[in-house]
Amino acid sequence: MRVSAARHPSANVGPSQSCQADQKYLKMRKSWNFIKMNMMEVEIPDDHWKQGDPNNMCSDRSMTTAAMVRDGYVDVPAIARFVVLCTFGNPPNLSTRKLDTMCSSEAHYDSGKGQCVCNVPDSDAKLKEPAKYAIYPPGTVCMSCTSSVTRRAVVFILDSTASVGGSGYTQEVNFVLNVLSSLTSTTVRAGVVVLACPSFIGLELDDYTGDSLKQWVQKQSYRYSATNTNEAYRLAETKLLNDISDEKILVILSDGERTNCVNGKLANVADETVSVANNLRSKGVKIIYIQVGHAYENEVLDTVNHNTNSIINVNDFMALDTNTLINVVNKICSAVE
Repeated sequence: MRVSAARHPSANVGPSQSCQADQKYLKMRKSWNFIKMNMMEVEIPDDHWKQGDPNNMCSDRSMTTAAMVRDGYVDVPAIARFVVLCTFGNPPNLSTRKLDTMCSSEAHYDSGKGQCVCNVPDSDAKLKEPAKYAIYPPGTVCMSCTSSVTRRAVVFILDSTASVGGSGYTQEVNFVLNVLSSLTSTTVRAGVVVLACPSFIGLELDDYTGDSLKQWVQKQSYRYSATNTNEAYRLAETKLLNDISDEKILVILSDGERTNCVNGKLANVADETVSVANNLRSKGVKIIYIQVGHAYENEVLDTVNHNTNSIINVNDFMALDTNTLINVVNKICSAVE
């Protein structure tokens, strides 16, 4: 059944050439509207869509209209408009679409151009990586930080334990580089603590250029190790509390394994990470936790003071993609309590 829904004209992208379902369907939904009889455009609630749609799958025509299936709306080519099934009922009373809601949180709708525009024009991923983001409308993926904070320090705890593996650790260090590269509009001091046994400082907290960070990434190597989260948290605590930046942030990237090692030997050790996290938070440090591999447990909730907005779940280390990057950058740039 065809429905009166259509993609906004500014989203003039063709169907996926790889014939793979679009993984950023939640962002793509923002460029779709329900058209009322008076031609007013209203937003389509997420629960009206079939899970995973609009998926912009490969077809001979662009996916610009929608059809209703048993599980909700799906996107289909315009040629589907020739098939009409009349039904009975009243359409839902939905609010008028605010055009800015089509855009990324770091973008706005430009009525003159008739499309979304990143607040920092050079931050549009469509410009940074045109081949990768060709199918996305302008202003959909903006990688920038427009926070007014003059100076911030960010310390990352990266997991180098046995459960991560070499490829996972490589993904982590490259992810750090991508995050810091996206914070170009602010002055950032960065540091890295490597979670291992013993845990150690992988990158001293200091000011770095893009080139020096790339050199650091190239020198990194995975160290198969047991886990000492207590030590990693304490090292991060020392670095952050001794720094004079206006804003301090701790980003923890881990699969959730807890302390099981002291001085290079396996041991049963009481977990001190929550008390360290509480102390950091009491001193104004913001904490972001990227949980890899499975749902977060109570210890992770305790670490972020039960603020689930400070937790990001990803399936595995290979899932540290642009979606996660944007999420982390936005949390760093916003007031994470």
